[in-house]
Amino acid sequence: MGDNPSDDNTGAPGPDHRLVADSGALMLAAVLNGGLGLVFWAVAARLLPVEVVGRSSTAIMAATTIGALSNLSMGPFFERLLSTAGAAGRTLILRTHLVVAVLAAVLAGGYLVAAPRDLFTDPRTAVMFVVTAVVVGAFALQDSILIGLLRSRWTALKNIAHAVGKLILLIVLALSVTHASSVLLAWTVPAALAVAVVGGLIVTGGGGLDRLFAGAVQLPPTAALVREGASLYGIVLVNSLLPVTVPLLVVHALGVADAAYFGVAWTLVAGVTLVLSVISGPFVARAAAADPAELPALIRRQTRLLVGVAVAAAVALGVVAPIALELLGAGYADNARPLLLAMAVTQVLSVPGYLFGGLVRISRRLGYALCVQIGMALGVIGLTWVLLHRLGLAGVGVAYLVMEFAMIAAVAVPLRRMLAGIGRCPAPGTQVPAR
Repeated sequence: MGDNPSDDNTGAPGPDHRLVADSGALMLAAVLNGGLGLVFWAVAARLLPVEVVGRSSTAIMAATTIGALSNLSMGPFFERLLSTAGAAGRTLILRTHLVVAVLAAVLAGGYLVAAPRDLFTDPRTAVMFVVTAVVVGAFALQDSILIGLLRSRWTALKNIAHAVGKLILLIVLALSVTHASSVLLAWTVPAALAVAVVGGLIVTGGGGLDRLFAGAVQLPPTAALVREGASLYGIVLVNSLLPVTVPLLVVHALGVADAAYFGVAWTLVAGVTLVLSVISGPFVARAAAADPAELPALIRRQTRLLVGVAVAAAVALGVVAPIALELLGAGYADNARPLLLAMAVTQVLSVPGYLFGGLVRISRRLGYALCVQIGMALGVIGLTWVLLHRLGLAGVGVAYLVMEFAMIAAVAVPLRRMLAGIGRCPAPGTQVPAR
């Protein structure tokens, strides 16, 4: 399980080639997870009532968002930091796990109070929701931890194991019970097992992590870390508004049945989007550990990856996904098709935003990025609320499409300036200032 530790020794392939290996593993995992996720919801749709699928999909999206929010932006922070944190890395990881677990439980409890009454119909489902939020928070945090530790392929293996495990458990549970908590249980138990395995490797230093933790501590000043952490958390907080708010808007405006159609379709959208987002982590981690002279090659490689994956993602959502939804029934396909087509176009338009996001994390200039994300989130929420009543589920896709054009306009100038500055880095082989 994992990367070859020798990958990072002198004489190993350059960071741009290791970036392709890391990103390739994560993309493969994301594609498999997307396919298995569709099968997961197909099984749920076939074996469980549509109301149960609607409540479960909404609850799982909320738990996933709460888990991300409880991470306090430490995920992207770890991706940038851990490759040079040395002996301080393990202590920071373990303390963060404890804080994340407590915060996830508190936020999940708050969500139970604010959520529509027909979403959680009995105490068992409510308790299971809180447990799911805590486990998913740790699961998501460990993705970024492993990427920051230059073990991206471990992350890929962990996610594939979770996708297979939750599908098998769902089949077992759905054949015996039809309660909404069965879906949450199937999602949570394999994730909890994965969290335990990765936690054990971090504590014991297995898989070569002991050598990484034994390295010298190379961290920026505390004040700089606090500013970076606050900005990253602001971005995570703003981004978390959409996965929580949009499904609730759908339930409120269109009802539980349409929430089921939306939830299953959005699982496909989220899976495809994940393929794009996961390759940002290895890029940031490798760039943080690289010499300045190596950055132009890394950026070129990352740009090619983003463009290729975005085009493939657009084809997957616009062509493959509607056909796949036909297997679940005409209601799922007919209601979700316009939404999927709109989100297919947004994948191609998102490339500048992803590249800009990676570069500002490397340079630790996150203030403007936070402002852009605030505008993006508020625009999507506002447009979704207006368009749901006029266009149905397609209104969500149109809202994202409009705001993706706004994102391009907002980042075009600073992105061009950043690329021009990096392009003036010394050529490989020349002496560069020490970091």
